[in-house]
Formats: sequence, C-alpha cells, structure tokens
Amino acid sequence: MPRCVYAVDTPSSNSGYGTASPPPSYPSSIRSSDELLPLVSKDVPRKKKNGFQICLWIFLLIFLAIACIYLYIDLWLKEDAMRRDEEHRKHSRLVWLDLKPDHRCLSFESRRYTAELANIPVQPDVDELEWRCVRDEGKIIAEWITHTNEPTCRTYWDQHVKKECTGYHKRIVEAKLENHQWPWDNWEDMCYSTPSHFNFAHYDHPDICIEMGHNGIFGRWFVSDNDCP
Repeated sequence: MPRCVYAVDTPSSNSGYGTASPPPSYPSSIRSSDELLPLVSKDVPRKKKNGFQICLWIFLLIFLAIACIYLYIDLWLKEDAMRRDEEHRKHSRLVWLDLKPDHRCLSFESRRYTAELANIPVQPDVDELEWRCVRDEGKIIAEWITHTNEPTCRTYWDQHVKKECTGYHKRIVEAKLENHQWPWDNWEDMCYSTPSHFNFAHYDHPDICIEMGHNGIFGRWFVSDNDCP
C-alpha cells in the first residue's frame, strides 16, 4: 500500500522567499492574564495645565478691572466738572449792590462793610455762603471786615510821658490816642487794639484805657523802671 509523505518547506539560505513559520505558543495562564491589561497604565500622570496661560488670564482680568474703574472715574469727573461749570455760570450773574462802609471803626485798621447780593437763584443755598451773609426779606446781605488800607481807622499814640511810680520797680507811662473818629468809633475798642512802641519795646495794647471827655482818650502802661523804689 502506498504511503503519503508530506514535505514542509523551510526557508533556504539561498532563496529570498519561504513559507512563514507559525507564531510561538504561550502558556494559557500568562495569555489569559495579560490579555486583560489596558494599553495605557493608570499610573501615568495626567497632563498639567500650562502655568503661562493661567497667568495670562489673570493679567487680562486685572487689566479689564482697572480699565473699568478708570472709565468710571473719568466719567464721574467729567460730570462733576460739568456740574461745577453750570453752578459757576449761574453764580457769575451774582453782583454786590449798594456797598457801604460803616461809619465807625471796629478796631485798629478794621472797618465793616455791607452790601446786597443781587441776582440770586430762586432758592439759594444760604449754608454754602459765608457766615457773615444773612438773609433779610428775600435779600442776602453780606458783611466783611478789612484790615488794610483804612487810614481813618489807623489810630496812633501821641508822645509817651513818664508818670509817677507805682508798685515795686514799676512806673506809669501815659499817651493820648489820636485819630479817633468820635462819635462813631467805640473808644474802648480802638484804645485796646492800638499797638505802641516806646522805650525800645513793642506793646500790642495799653494796660488800661481812660476816657477823659473833651481832653480825649489816654492809654497807660505799667513798665519796669529801676529808678522806682
């Protein structure tokens, strides 16, 4: 009986072609466990976010916030400037009428002036005016005091005369007040506010003032004098 013989071709070193060999076999225990493993391990760390992008977003948010604040302040300043300009144009029509100086002097080089404020708004805010302004029958009357360029209020002392001694090493020095505008000026106010300079010393006011009728007003100083016992 004839026998069948199967021949298996093997790759030859002399030929470039051959039959592929079957894949190697693995134990069933290894094959069953490894086939269930994921392709990527769970222990691989996730990709972190870019720090530069985070800083860029923060910078943009801060820039937008500053821009909004700047625009708001700029708008508020413009509105405030428009409001002040409107108030200035309203008050620019205000004028003082009937300016009158007082006949009397308040003190040395001081005189009070009064005037009427005209063209005031319908409902003026008196609180914004100076405290010297008063409202009288729909009119605003202002009073202010000047301390310069008032020659009729510039009283001065005549020659200082040494008088008798008083107290320990004290002497009375007396002088007459000049340029007093009687009867308008208050003699006490004018006397106690008129300065003096004598015996190489300055005095803001006399120690006492005496009114002697037609003889005039006199001031007295108590000064140190070693010639007095």
